[in-house]
Amino acid sequence: MIQTRFLSGQGLGNQLWTYAAARGIAEHLGRPHVVTGRDVFKGAEFLDIDFGEDPEPDAPVARFNEALFYDPELKYFSSGYDIRTEHLPPRVQLDGLFQSERYFHGREMELKHWIRPKAEVLSAAERYRDVCVLNLRGGEYKRHKALILPRSYWDMAVDVLRREAGATEILVVTDDPGYARAFLPEFPVLEGGVAECYAALMGAKALAVSNSSFSYFPIKTRSDRPFVVAPEHWARYGHPARRWAMPANLYRDWHWLSPAGELRSYEACRDAAEADAAWYEAEYSVRIPPSMGIGLPRSRFIPAGLKRPIKRAAARLFPTRIG
Repeated sequence: MIQTRFLSGQGLGNQLWTYAAARGIAEHLGRPHVVTGRDVFKGAEFLDIDFGEDPEPDAPVARFNEALFYDPELKYFSSGYDIRTEHLPPRVQLDGLFQSERYFHGREMELKHWIRPKAEVLSAAERYRDVCVLNLRGGEYKRHKALILPRSYWDMAVDVLRREAGATEILVVTDDPGYARAFLPEFPVLEGGVAECYAALMGAKALAVSNSSFSYFPIKTRSDRPFVVAPEHWARYGHPARRWAMPANLYRDWHWLSPAGELRSYEACRDAAEADAAWYEAEYSVRIPPSMGIGLPRSRFIPAGLKRPIKRAAARLFPTRIG
């Protein structure tokens, strides 16, 4: 049995990645797949997934932690494909990021059966067939400045969408409308909840995405292949190291935009991403428990009851800087 555990602190994109990757591993190993934490699943209102049923609910479950590498130069936890998942204990819970397509073991076409939008989402997606979407991420990204994509990325991405996809109607889809209106004031911002955002990504004619896991599944579970622009090196776009912050985040069929405005194919980026993954595997060797807090912000020590009202007030005053 392969088990996925949903956590309340995960975003929807992270939950779907851990679910789909574990499902792919379970299919590959010929085992049942079970999901716990369904009460915190953030797509429950508009997505159907299979939570499975444990055939031996009283039997012990081992823990498996995906290999992560803390890069002190990038100040980021990196991951690739953990080959140890091909040889797992009989009953095991998988913990980690699991954002590599290799975990699907060639079953990408099954994603649309593993993650099923409800009828109202599919109907809403049809409204966006002539729209090109900018999937801007704000919110907590503004606390991690290296994750925020510069205005230059979006300007170049819009030029690419106009040139390659004939974009005339452009819509910003975001988790942070206040930030979007201040940062990209010339474009309309989608007003709606997470389900409407998901529908827009499923239906859009073409897209420019941010370095967020949210965009992957609404795009990859479509029946077509839209034109997609994404930031080269993903979570460290424009960093002088020119390293894939997570080699796992290079995805097939997407086009990767460099800070110099060069548009690269998946094939053109693959060798560099694989070399970065091999470098992490060869050079990084020390493993530590998450409780040591390596790489985590000092703000985690501020009580939540104090931090939340301060953040809300500051975000209203400085929408492009504070989330």
